[in-house]
Amino acid sequence: MKVIRFILNFIFKYLKWFILVPLVVGLLLIYYTANLTRKYEAHTTIYTGIVSGFSVNESASNKSYFSIENAIDNLKTIFKANATLENVCLKLFAQSMIYGDLENDNRYITAKSFRRLWNIVPLDVKALIDKTSIDRTVENLRAYKTDDADNFIYGLIFYEHPDYSIQALSKATITRKGNSDMLEISYSSYDPALAYQTVLIFTEEFKKKYQELQFSETNNVVDYFRAELVRQRKELRTLEDSLMVFKQQNKIIEYDQQTREIASMDATLTKALDQSTLMKGGSSDALNMLDIKIGNRNHYLQEHTNLVDAIEKESLLTDLISKRESLLTDSLRAKDEVLLRYKKQLADLRSSLQQTADNIGEYQTSSDGVVSTDILNAYLLENINKVKATSEINILKNRSSEMDKLYNQYSVIGATLKRMEREIMVAEHSYLNILDNLNQALQRQKNLQLSSATLQVITPAVFPVHSMPSKRKMIVVGGTVGSFIFIIALLLLYEIINVRLNNPERAERLTGKKVFSPFPFIRKNEFGQPIEILSINYICNMILARMETDKDTVINLLSLLPGEGKSFLGERIAQFFKEKGYSVSFIQYGKDFDEHTRIYDYSQSTKELLPIEYNHNCNLEIIEHPAASQESISRDLLVGGALNLLVCDARRSWTWSDKMLLEDIDQKGDIKLGILLNNVKKNIMENYTGLIPPYTTGHKLVYDAINLDIKSIFLDIIAFVNPYLRRNKGKKS
Repeated sequence: MKVIRFILNFIFKYLKWFILVPLVVGLLLIYYTANLTRKYEAHTTIYTGIVSGFSVNESASNKSYFSIENAIDNLKTIFKANATLENVCLKLFAQSMIYGDLENDNRYITAKSFRRLWNIVPLDVKALIDKTSIDRTVENLRAYKTDDADNFIYGLIFYEHPDYSIQALSKATITRKGNSDMLEISYSSYDPALAYQTVLIFTEEFKKKYQELQFSETNNVVDYFRAELVRQRKELRTLEDSLMVFKQQNKIIEYDQQTREIASMDATLTKALDQSTLMKGGSSDALNMLDIKIGNRNHYLQEHTNLVDAIEKESLLTDLISKRESLLTDSLRAKDEVLLRYKKQLADLRSSLQQTADNIGEYQTSSDGVVSTDILNAYLLENINKVKATSEINILKNRSSEMDKLYNQYSVIGATLKRMEREIMVAEHSYLNILDNLNQALQRQKNLQLSSATLQVITPAVFPVHSMPSKRKMIVVGGTVGSFIFIIALLLLYEIINVRLNNPERAERLTGKKVFSPFPFIRKNEFGQPIEILSINYICNMILARMETDKDTVINLLSLLPGEGKSFLGERIAQFFKEKGYSVSFIQYGKDFDEHTRIYDYSQSTKELLPIEYNHNCNLEIIEHPAASQESISRDLLVGGALNLLVCDARRSWTWSDKMLLEDIDQKGDIKLGILLNNVKKNIMENYTGLIPPYTTGHKLVYDAINLDIKSIFLDIIAFVNPYLRRNKGKKS
C-alpha cells in the first residue's frame, strides 16, 4: 500500500514535468524531422533449392538441419563478402557513368545523383569510361585502382561514399523466408534508380561468385582424382602384363588346377611303380622255378635263345612306343608315322615269337626231361612279364625324376605368382578406391551444377515508384516516449538520492526521529487562512492528546538552524489555546530571556529563567529556544518539558552538521523529541487532516486517487462530467 501511495504521490507531484518535457521533445522532433530524406527500396526473391532441391546422390537429399543452416550461412557470407561488394561497387559506378544523364532521370540513375557524382569524378577516371561496354569499363577501373589513399577508385570503394562504397552497399540485406528455399535480397537508397540497379547487380554478382567458389574447389578435386586414376590404371596394367608374361613363360593356365593335376599324376606314378616292381619280382621267382624243369637240349636252347632275343626286341619296341605315346596327345597318336611303324614292328615280332614258341613245343616229351607246351608257354609269359616290368620301372623312375623337377619348379612359381597377384590386388583396390572417390566428386560436381542452376530469380526486382514509409512517426513517438521514460528515471533518481526533508517518511528516515506533525506552506491567497486553521487545529489537537490535566504543561520549540518557523508556529499554537480558554504563556528567546547568559544554561524551570514579575500561573507554557547551531540548549528545560518539538523546514537538505547537532541534543538526557515538519506540500498535509481547500472536483479527484478510494473516484468523475452533460442537453433543447 505504501508503494502504491508513493507511486501516486510521485506521479501527481511531477505531473507537469511528465507532460511538459515529452511535449516539448515531441514538438522539437516534429519540427526537425519535417524534411527527412525519403528512401526507396528494391527487393528480389531467389530460389536456392537447398532444402527441397533435387540431388543426384540419394543420400545427399536427406539433409540435416545443420547442413541446411550451414549452406544458407555460406550463401549469406558470399553475399556479404568484400569481393562481392567490391565487384558490385565497380559495376554500379561504371553503369552510372555510362548511362547517367545530367538533365533527365532514367532507370540507371537520377539526374540529381548523377550531377553530384559527375562533379567529384576526376578527368583521368572519366577517360576510363567505355560507353560501349560495361565489362571493359570495369576492367579499366580495376586496373586503375591501387592501394593508395589518394587513388579515386580506392577511396570511392573503401571510404564513405553514400552510393558506391562498401560501407554503403553492406547495408543490403539477404534474409531467408521462414524455413523455405527462398532468399530475399533488398536494398534501399534515396535514389530509386540506384536502389533498383544495385539489387540487379547484386543478384548477378551473387550467383556468379557462388558458382566460382563452388566449382573451383570441386573441379580441383575432380582433376586430382582423374590424374590419380590414370596413374593407377597404368600401374595396374603394368602389373597385369608382367603377370601374363610370367604365366606364358612358365606355361601357367590355372595354377591351382595344374598343381592338383601334378599331385594326382605323382600319386598315380608312384602307384604304378610299386605295381611294376611287384610284377618284376614275381616273374623272376616264377622263372627260377621253371628253369629247374627245363632240360639242356641244344636245339631247345637255340630256340630258346631266339625266343629271348625276340622278347628283348619286343621289350625295346614296347619301351619306345610308351615313350612316344607319353609325348603325344590322343589326337596325334593316330597320325604319328614313327609310332605307327613301331607298332607294326611290334606286331610282326609277336608273330615271330608265336612261331618260335610253337617250334619249342615240338620238342616236348614225357620221359627224357623236355618241358611240355604248358611249361614253355608259362616260361615265355613270365619272361615277357619280367622284361615288361623292368622296362616300366625304368620309365616310371625317369617320370618320377621329372615330377620332382616339376615340383621344385611349381613351388617357386607359386610364391612368385601369389606375390604378383597380391601386388595386383593392392593396385586394383587403390584403383577402385580412386574410381569411387572420382565418382563421388563427379556427383558432388553435378549436385553443385544442379544447385547453382536452381539459383533462380522468382520475384524480379521492380523499379520503386513510391518511397518507403518515413521513420518520422517512429522518431517522434520514440523520442517522446524516451523523454518520458528519461524524465521519470531522472526524477525517480532525484527522489532516491534527494536529502531534502520533503515529507514525513523521508524526514524520519534521515533524522531517525518520529514526525509529530507536518505543517504546510501557506500561500497568500483565499485558501491560505483556511488551510492554516485546519493545520494548526490538527497540531494543537495532537498536543491536547499529550497534555496532563492535573499539572501545567511545558512545550519546548527547538530548531537546528535559525529561520525554521518556530516563532510563527508558537504564536499560532498559543493563539489556538487562548481561544479555547487556556492560560497560555509564549516565551521567546531574545525577547523574554537572554539566551547568552549562564542562567539559561542551568535553569531548571521558567521561574529561574524569567523575571520575578512574570506571570507563571499558566496552564501551558510554550518556550521558543534559540537554534542549536547558535546556542547550547538548556538540558534541564528540555528534560522538564512535557513535549519537545524540533521544528525543521521541509524545503532544506539534511546535512552532516544537522546530524551532529541532533546527536548533541540527544546526549543531554532522556528527552522526548518529535519533529514538527514545517512548509510541507499541501497534499502531504492532507494525509493527516483530510481534504483541505480548495474543494474543487479536480482536487477531490486527485485526493481520492492518491488514497485509492475507488467509489469516490467514480463519483468525482460523474460530478466532473455532469455539468458538461447538462450544458450540452440545454443546448440541444
